[in-house]
Amino acid sequence: MKLKKIISAVLVTIILTGWSSFIFGSEDSLYDFLWLDKDKSVYVLQNKQFKKKGQVYTELGYLKGMSSNFQNVNGGAISMSYFFSEEWAGEISYLHYLNKNNSDYKNIREINETEPFVRELISSASAILKWAPFYGKINTFNQIIYFDFILGAGISSLKSRANLGVSNANPNAEKEPENQIGGVSKLELKIYVSEIWNIGTYLQSLYYNSEAPRLVNKEEIKINNDFVIYTGFSF
Repeated sequence: MKLKKIISAVLVTIILTGWSSFIFGSEDSLYDFLWLDKDKSVYVLQNKQFKKKGQVYTELGYLKGMSSNFQNVNGGAISMSYFFSEEWAGEISYLHYLNKNNSDYKNIREINETEPFVRELISSASAILKWAPFYGKINTFNQIIYFDFILGAGISSLKSRANLGVSNANPNAEKEPENQIGGVSKLELKIYVSEIWNIGTYLQSLYYNSEAPRLVNKEEIKINNDFVIYTGFSF
């Protein structure tokens, strides 16, 4: 739980700290200076270093799950996106999860002598529409760091398994496979290292209807949050 709070705090800090450095607008956007001659123009984006239109971005990353109470979740993420304009892109992505029971799971089994209900994600494949309205740069002593904040939303296909039949009378119920279709949202920070290479991080959230244990007999909307750091290249 502490790690989840730390990751969330880091993301919020990055957003708030970098907000003042953002430039909002497209390459056609103009500053409205009252003192500027009417026949002169100053564009919002001056000498934009890394242009995205027509570029394909491929990223490979490490995943840390943030939503499981009884398991430590790690995994891998791969994605590919195409920018058909400077602000808009389409992306396909695949996340694979590795799940391992944590100390909370073991404590419930040993102290309470009960088997907890566990749903573990196996994989998710998503199609996402991405919007990149926030372009910024940070001036350091010897170089300029360019970055984008990107928002995304789309649809996702999830594979999972859960011990739906678990109860006091049946503590050893096997995990059953599940398939769901849900929504996905994404908040991404991309940092440009060179014309080809980039690094970044994003928070991806999955939203889906899930079946509770059969003993409860109801459905509920679940939200699964994953934190990913990645390296990528463009062409």
